[in-house]
Amino acid sequence: MLCRKCGKENEEKAKYCSFCGVKLLKEESADVSQYQKKYDKRLKKKRTIHMGILIAVILTVAGAVCVAAIVQLRRPNSSESDKKVTEESSSKSAENAVTQEADAEAEKEDMKIQVCDSIKQTYGVASGEIFISSDMAELQGWPVSATGYINHITADISEDGEDELLIIYIEPDTHNLYLELYGFNGTEYVCLKQCKVGCLNAFSQFTLYMYKNESSGKYQIFYTDNSVGSYTGIWAFNARLFTVDKSIEEVASWEWTDAVNTLEEANGIRVGMREWGIEYLEAGKLSFGQFDENKQIMLAKSNVNVYGEQPAMYTVEMQILNHNQLYQ
Repeated sequence: MLCRKCGKENEEKAKYCSFCGVKLLKEESADVSQYQKKYDKRLKKKRTIHMGILIAVILTVAGAVCVAAIVQLRRPNSSESDKKVTEESSSKSAENAVTQEADAEAEKEDMKIQVCDSIKQTYGVASGEIFISSDMAELQGWPVSATGYINHITADISEDGEDELLIIYIEPDTHNLYLELYGFNGTEYVCLKQCKVGCLNAFSQFTLYMYKNESSGKYQIFYTDNSVGSYTGIWAFNARLFTVDKSIEEVASWEWTDAVNTLEEANGIRVGMREWGIEYLEAGKLSFGQFDENKQIMLAKSNVNVYGEQPAMYTVEMQILNHNQLYQ
């Protein structure tokens, strides 16, 4: 039983408080007990409310933190965004540079074609012809259809990063075989050098090819024409060697005929040619070596076949070939 004065608990049968001496009444005890129950109930309710408020606050703060984190994740990072913009800009710049380079190369190719077309229009295109004649003087010349533009190649001959253009043609009036070298000056192709390499007739077979001399590291052009003995009764040849860079310069030449020279002298010439890296020669009895597409570029050659004997009519078959025609 609770004392209404001091609030201490006493035995149920006690009449007076053992602590303060106040008389104890059962009604008061009942009231105090009822009061205590109400107090405990209110206290529990307050605690529940406070706990709910605390949980609500915690959940609110946690929700705010989560929302902020999600927003931050969804928001593009400024440095990454800048990096992406820079990469896209660089990619576009690279694409534009590639396009401009391709356009410049295409324009240069058009210029090369224009130069070659100019030669074709001036001299025509060499195609070869079969004709019949018994006049030796007439056979010394070439028919018009077998003269003119033969071939062209483009290569970085001077190794300066720009391709040079080399054109090969036969001038119709003189039957001279010419080389013309063109270089790109930044805006157009201009002729750097025109070089006569030989004079041809109906009985001359010529070979013209270019190769890179492994010893000197320079590009060289080898030319030979020969009068084959089975047609003329004399074995003979002329050969010339040119170095090509920003110009065309003759560096060596050889002549041989069986009416004047011996085969021993011819063999000496052959050894000298090999010292210049020459591995192929067509000159009747002096033919040696094999043409190698991996080492040499065939610029042009002629096939001449003569049928008949004097004083019968000659049938002369002439054909001018370039590298593509030879190895189709």
